[in-house]
Amino acid sequence: MMIEISLRRASSLGGPNLDLSSHPDQKLLHANCVSIEGTGVLILGSAGSGKSSLSLKLIGLGARLVSDDQTYITRDMRKLVATCPDTIKGKIEARGIGILSLSPLDSTVLSLVVDLNLQNDERLPKDDTYEILGITLRRIGRSRLDAFAEAVYLLARNMKTDVKG
Repeated sequence: MMIEISLRRASSLGGPNLDLSSHPDQKLLHANCVSIEGTGVLILGSAGSGKSSLSLKLIGLGARLVSDDQTYITRDMRKLVATCPDTIKGKIEARGIGILSLSPLDSTVLSLVVDLNLQNDERLPKDDTYEILGITLRRIGRSRLDAFAEAVYLLARNMKTDVKG
């Protein structure tokens, strides 16, 4: 399930007051995004599902922050580009600690979706996909694997930016 932030809510959070309905190739999602050696990873999940926690673990392994909590997705030909609203760029919430400031990337091309609302405990799960703005990306769900963040990092590091749509 993709969660879109209403424009009214985005504005109340200090986000830009932008009417995305007039931009059919752009969406504002309630999601995090990191880049792992050039591979963009979009992290979806409901509030409190661990998006920021997974992002912090991936950053600890070497990923770069693109966005925390709000992510603009723009279709550029056959690619999806993720960016962050200017008002929260370089900020990530560490629950129980506060807001951390990091040196973010301005954008990344998405290749992988990690959906924390999707639990997947199969040993060898079937391939799954997720469509955004008419482009299909590989999707994986949350796993109980102790080294889940490490597995996501290695998967993304070894992916090529390969999208269909």
